[in-house]
Amino acid sequence: MKTIDKVRTILWIVLSNRKLLRRLLVIALMLTAAITGYTVLAYGDDDDREPIPDPDPL
Repeated sequence: MKTIDKVRTILWIVLSNRKLLRRLLVIALMLTAAITGYTVLAYGDDDDREPIPDPDPL
């Protein structure tokens, strides 16, 4: 079985099963929210800090 056939089969299974599709969508949204929240927390609010100059600008 070729790779494209495997991908087509998996897509058909996921798209034909609404419960599985909804579960995957919820997981994707949760991951997106978690990653976005993490990057926002990682950068924080550093308005008073100066940016670190790049030692090699070119």
